[in-house]
Amino acid sequence: MTTLGRFLQALEKMMNEKIDLKDVGYETIELYRDELDTNLITEDVIKNLPDEVLVSSVNFIDEKGDEYLMIDITLYENSELLSTIWMKNGEVIEEPTQ
Repeated sequence: MTTLGRFLQALEKMMNEKIDLKDVGYETIELYRDELDTNLITEDVIKNLPDEVLVSSVNFIDEKGDEYLMIDITLYENSELLSTIWMKNGEVIEEPTQ
């Protein structure tokens, strides 16, 4: 399943409501290991990553103003998922159960 699909599925289940795709932001960028933010990704995770990765982020702001963000780190060569980070209002949270 795609990053966007996983985000929508988990968030809709957690919030118990349908999320409109037009209300979701999404981007994917190529980064080198030394460009990754150590405030979001622990050094233990970073040191095990290849030099080049794709980072996809999806975000949504609900009616209360809470911002949900999911970041996927995947292999550049084949998009194999390496790590996922979930955040709510800038704080790392456990991945919602799917």
